[in-house]
Amino acid sequence: MPSKVVKIPWRVCRGCLPTMHALQMKHVNLSAQCPWYYNEVKYDTHVLFTCDFARTVWFSFGIQQLVQVWPNDTAAMVIMRSFEGCNREQSAFGVKASAVNLLHDEHEAQVIEGGGNQNVVTGERVWFKPPLGWVKVNVDATIFQNGFIGVGCVLRDTHGQFLGARCKRVEGAWRPREAEAIGLKEAMSWVKRMNITHCVFETDSKSVANACNDTSGEAYFGTIVSNCISIMKHIDHVLVKFAYRSANMIGHVLAKATYSMPDIGE
Repeated sequence: MPSKVVKIPWRVCRGCLPTMHALQMKHVNLSAQCPWYYNEVKYDTHVLFTCDFARTVWFSFGIQQLVQVWPNDTAAMVIMRSFEGCNREQSAFGVKASAVNLLHDEHEAQVIEGGGNQNVVTGERVWFKPPLGWVKVNVDATIFQNGFIGVGCVLRDTHGQFLGARCKRVEGAWRPREAEAIGLKEAMSWVKRMNITHCVFETDSKSVANACNDTSGEAYFGTIVSNCISIMKHIDHVLVKFAYRSANMIGHVLAKATYSMPDIGE
């Protein structure tokens, strides 16, 4: 684990996390207000726990019930209470198993550069136009703490011209990998209804791209990927590719926009 990550709890407990409020107290000329909640000041407690962005992160890992913030709490108090709650609810083996599972999910979501595995999917870092006669769909999914995920997909042609976009809410407390697979399935269903015959789908989930090109895995994830493969059979020519977030940013932004939308937008 990087040393800068290890030092974060220490900096929180010492009250020296460089939040906007802390920098302002040191006479740095900037606004201390949160960019997501303009009426909130970016104290360490808000940055790590009460901000909507931070709460979405805790929810995506399924441990939001351990993060309880009470009035006048410091960030250090929240961390200690969460740690104690985790120890009460799980045995030492359970805590270790949860940590191993989280590390496994993180590993699957990243591309291993320079490895010797010939099956590793490499991705683009910038967006490229699809081949002549093809269209490209950039798709992404994001998890919200309210109990749903947002899916966003954008369709462009071989000249890079915008053809259409779609975003949708999907109810359920899905894990990140499953949410990305659901996003791809929704994008494929959308393309199928438009009778498009030559399409490239780009996702920033390496595990989803690998599964669609190789094996579908197990449990819910495998079932969703199997549905994707079934839809692919109805599209004459189709590719599923991995792309870095930097090349898939438009899909990511659109998925985030579903937070303020009631249902489906096209």
